[in-house]
Amino acid sequence: MCVNYKMGNSLDLKIEEFVKHLQRLLLGVDDETRKRSSIIKVNNDNLSTHGALCFPTCIETWKKVFPKSLEPGLRCRDILEYYLIRNGIAYDDEQITEKAFQSVIRASSDWYTKIAKCVIENKRVSVFLNREQTFANTVSRVLARGDSYGEFESRNECFYFNVIPDRNSELTNLRLRLIKGVTENVLKAHGCQMSNNINSQNYNITVRSGNNVSENESKVLLCGVVKSMETKAKDTALTEAEYLRQRLAELSKMSNHKRIISGEHGCPNTVLFQQIADAAIALEFLAVRPNRALTISSSSALYKSSLNLKGSLFILYNTARISAIFHKFEDECSNGNYPSLPNIENVDFSLLDQEEEWELLYNFLLGYPEMLKSCARLDVNLEICPQYICSFLSHLCNKFSAYYRRVRILTEGRDHLMPTMMARLYLLKAVQIVTCNALRLINTNPVSQM
Repeated sequence: MCVNYKMGNSLDLKIEEFVKHLQRLLLGVDDETRKRSSIIKVNNDNLSTHGALCFPTCIETWKKVFPKSLEPGLRCRDILEYYLIRNGIAYDDEQITEKAFQSVIRASSDWYTKIAKCVIENKRVSVFLNREQTFANTVSRVLARGDSYGEFESRNECFYFNVIPDRNSELTNLRLRLIKGVTENVLKAHGCQMSNNINSQNYNITVRSGNNVSENESKVLLCGVVKSMETKAKDTALTEAEYLRQRLAELSKMSNHKRIISGEHGCPNTVLFQQIADAAIALEFLAVRPNRALTISSSSALYKSSLNLKGSLFILYNTARISAIFHKFEDECSNGNYPSLPNIENVDFSLLDQEEEWELLYNFLLGYPEMLKSCARLDVNLEICPQYICSFLSHLCNKFSAYYRRVRILTEGRDHLMPTMMARLYLLKAVQIVTCNALRLINTNPVSQM
């Protein structure tokens, strides 16, 4: 059976929504044939210099991307002049850029994400968003949506997944189970339903290709095996329990050196060790595209996975760091040193003027729904990309850690410092929600202390 899946809708896809608004505004029409090749580029780096988005002004470039959308017969030098002519806006040759920018900024006043300014350089327009309004709207939305932030509307799609075990590799079977779990979670977030019974949309998750694995008209979600770095072949020596013991031993060694994980009286917290080791294995086994082989090593000296134990520990350490900030804030409130968090409507988000704060919001709070959408490709063939979740978590925690080292979030309890601190705490609440949502997709819980 050939099923053509249709992508559902998410009201949280605000970057995608903005690109569509801007593209429609400049063209004057919706071009449904070019959804995946927008000429408007979303920036992720150097946002203060390059803006949140950019696009070329060359009219020939626009004609190549949208050959049927531009009105024929309009003589213009670039897309900005085309926009002015099509909308009947009078201009002098010296005013093309200024008039077009003024009109575009005014038009965006009705959008969820509004434009603050546009800058042109080397025939490219950089678009800068209204940061204060974007902070207020996005943080409020993340807090209001909570666990469901980024999820798609419910759709009439039901899936059943069955793991076909490998005969001689326990670690490969562990990877298959982890892929099954994240596949189900991602599809649920996309509004799909899971079934415990065989139905019309059945998938066998397996490392074997060929017709011999397809039963009851099931399709195949083909996965790569777990390979040994030492033998260069599928690992058949290590058991799942042995591999977990290795990771626990490495974790214990790291803890002894850095004293980062402890229970009461400085003793190792075995429950926390187990949680971190399980999370590290999940992140390690899902950080590589599912249809590719995953190479592991029984020797920590050779162990160089794309998301190793230290990287996984760093992700969880930052979840604990955020929890610690809120615990300390609550203690200070109880002691009368801080006022309580005000209603979010009374928070002045214009005070969030650090570049890392904007990057956290734009790339990770606004970016989370976009990342979630990219994790499932629901075309004729189903493809799940859990590696995007692992990469997202790694980059988010790196950015937050850099911000935390440079900016003091909890300050002295002086009145003039409180408005900025409250705005930062609300931003942190939203970061915490998004981090937990991403971890939940890979069946991992955050830790509250380390």
